[in-house]
Amino acid sequence: MRAKARSLRFAVALAAVAAVAGAAGAPAALGWGGVYPTSTGENVRVTVSDRYPVDETMARGWAEYLASLLHGPELVRVTLYLAPYSEVQALCGFDALACYSGQRELIVAPREDFPEGPTAQAVVAHEYGHHVAANRLNPPWDASGYGTKRWASRIGVCAKTEALTLFPGGQGLRYRLDPGEGFAEGYRLLNELRAGRPETAWDIVDASLRPDAATLAALEQDVVDPWTRPTVERRSGSFAPRGRATRSFRLATPLDGTLRI
Repeated sequence: MRAKARSLRFAVALAAVAAVAGAAGAPAALGWGGVYPTSTGENVRVTVSDRYPVDETMARGWAEYLASLLHGPELVRVTLYLAPYSEVQALCGFDALACYSGQRELIVAPREDFPEGPTAQAVVAHEYGHHVAANRLNPPWDASGYGTKRWASRIGVCAKTEALTLFPGGQGLRYRLDPGEGFAEGYRLLNELRAGRPETAWDIVDASLRPDAATLAALEQDVVDPWTRPTVERRSGSFAPRGRATRSFRLATPLDGTLRI
């Protein structure tokens, strides 16, 4: 998402997302903005720091941008708070470009692009990916840390976590191998491809987390048609009254999770 000198700083900064749950909720009441109707028929809440002059057209534009992202019913619960970069740092942590609070369903982000770095839209799309994950199920794991069910199964998050090649909730240098961040980056990439926008450089998480076409399709399905519960399959058969017999059944298990027989 940025020049090499910035990539690790951005990675470490976004790893602080969970830590700002309390602080990130405070600013929404300090600025201006509100709930804006969008072309999709959904209402989106955008609040803006009072350090920016009131500009309803700008706020509506950001509401429309959020509505343009691939989404589900979670859209109406998110709040986007836009602030100057210095204020974002104060709320999210030093050198953070943006952050997301799952507790408050709040994205804190700047409205300006970063010189030699990601656009503001790319940053917000990444954070909205965290919002999507926070509103999806992937038992026995947490989708915020492991990614959504079909995406995580395609990536192989379960096996790679057990093999210590991925680190859910990774901090510091392990951030690049954090599947939760990989999901958010995959979501950002999916939306750029759908909109025909230039791709933001894939440099904040490991190349092993970059989705291929099939993985992007699984991610899209997780957004628009989320996995909600296990499926149940029933098999029946019978044995002859005498003698020895064996009956076998083949069961497909395409998704990682818990199997009960």
